[in-house]
Amino acid sequence: MTEPLKVALLAMNAPGYQSLAIAYLRAYAEADPRLKGRVGFQSLDLAATDDPWWVAYRIIGLEPDVLGVSVFCWNARAVYDVCRIVREALPNVTIVLGGPEVGPIADAVLYAEPAVDAIVRGEGEAAFADVLDLARRGKPLSRADGVTARGPDGDTQAAPDRALIADLDSIPSPY
Repeated sequence: MTEPLKVALLAMNAPGYQSLAIAYLRAYAEADPRLKGRVGFQSLDLAATDDPWWVAYRIIGLEPDVLGVSVFCWNARAVYDVCRIVREALPNVTIVLGGPEVGPIADAVLYAEPAVDAIVRGEGEAAFADVLDLARRGKPLSRADGVTARGPDGDTQAAPDRALIADLDSIPSPY
């Protein structure tokens, strides 16, 4: 049996808050039959005011295969700094961003931030589960609907948009 894919989920929140986004991403992926027993998660709910070097140190210590990060206007600069530091220390990690600050401008973010491998556009639960399944199997991340990813030549490749989840009750509760 092969080792489970190690996934770190990072939220850099406004001080005093916790991320509902990464909790839902994790719950959805843990319920996905393709990923059961094949993916292990660590979630880091930190503050956007935390030093990016300290945040990166925490992530590097987890030695993830995939790092998923929610990006908002209040944490974007810190997230990009963390990604650059983590990429230097863990060159083989797959870094996936999602959230309202990056989804609508996925190509521009991938161009500006070479440490980032993929961007989830729109709702992230199903798309991120697909990304994890593709990463686990060594397949291109751009095969997941709703994802823009770097191709083998460094060019960006965008899969078609993903349909919105029609029944929100189908998303498992993280609580």
